[in-house]
Amino acid sequence: MKWRPADKYFLELPRLKEVRNVSWAAECMECWLIKNVSDGDIKRYSKTSYIISKPDTCVIKQYNVSDFLVLLARHRFLVRKCRSRWSCLNRKEQNVTRKDSCWDLKQRLSWGQLVLGIVAGCLNSIVVVNILFSKSLRKNVSLILVSNLALGDTLSCMYSIITASIVVSNRYEDLHHFYDRACSTIGSLFVLGQVTSAFTSLALTIERYLCIVFSMKPDIRLTPRLASLTIAFNWCFAVCTMSVAIYFDLYFKTHFCLPIGFSKLYSPTVLSYTLFFVISLVTFYLLTIPLYVHIYIVVKRSSQQMGVKRESALAKRIGILVGNNLVLFFTPVLTMSLWSSVLNSGVEVPIYSNSVIQQWVPIYCLSINVCLNPFLHAFRNDKFKNALKNNLSSTGNTNHVAPAAR
Repeated sequence: MKWRPADKYFLELPRLKEVRNVSWAAECMECWLIKNVSDGDIKRYSKTSYIISKPDTCVIKQYNVSDFLVLLARHRFLVRKCRSRWSCLNRKEQNVTRKDSCWDLKQRLSWGQLVLGIVAGCLNSIVVVNILFSKSLRKNVSLILVSNLALGDTLSCMYSIITASIVVSNRYEDLHHFYDRACSTIGSLFVLGQVTSAFTSLALTIERYLCIVFSMKPDIRLTPRLASLTIAFNWCFAVCTMSVAIYFDLYFKTHFCLPIGFSKLYSPTVLSYTLFFVISLVTFYLLTIPLYVHIYIVVKRSSQQMGVKRESALAKRIGILVGNNLVLFFTPVLTMSLWSSVLNSGVEVPIYSNSVIQQWVPIYCLSINVCLNPFLHAFRNDKFKNALKNNLSSTGNTNHVAPAAR
């Protein structure tokens, strides 16, 4: 039924403890009004406004409470057990204003992220286009995999550019509703890029491993067809990982829009997804280490074989590429682990420092990683450079208009 007390005297009835299944708005259906609950909530709602802030975050939330909630709280009643209690309290009966005391710092840091994202996006796009439009390069298995890595890095660049552009061009107060609508799309780019980078790093390592360890058995190779199937599996796994976060609405409505959270305050679903995501990527990267150790041993033993020398030179470049991904993936993970230990020890840390370490160390590692990857392999590969020159020259010839014959 639709009900709302017309005067305060009804709530003053001494034996009244509960009012069940009452509705007074579309957002507030089948609610229970319960007396003598948490004193903290009673004190909070008794005021026309209150502020919530956490010591380790820059975000400050100011809640303006409706007259109805104030009336209930002053008679020691609180709204409980609605059909959608969150909607009732936060959309109907309270108005929330959010502020970020670190926003100026975040805007300055976002400019660096934006520049790195644009540069890396251009470089990785060149890698993808050059390999896809060069028939000779498409037959090279390692370059096929490198193009897939560059495609994943391009998505990571798009994520960096979008998140940085939003921060530098808006006030924090204006972005909450935008993040409600857009975070799942923005965060999906991050998930796709990271899964692709980790999986392709492992595939590249396996391809070099087979070429060197089984150099005398040319039938044991990762063929172009098998590489294509590997890439298809990579994207199926990446899309499934992304879809789970969308389905369970795990993307946090912050300016990074990530589905990852390590705090015990988060829901079990968030923590389970975070564990799955991190363990999957860590596993992909860690599996490359014993493979490269074995490659190193085989190369040392076969140093006189020219074929092995050629393959090991390429393996070295790919090893540097994979090592770069591995180091810049684990750097924020280790940094966050050490930082959590510092916070748990009770040391007081300025919120500016906390914001930089928790949020910007990971994002800058991501941006630097995707910016370096094209230089570590593709732009050092002679076949790639020759194909790029040919593609650029043919483009120039196409654009050149020959003079009319007389």
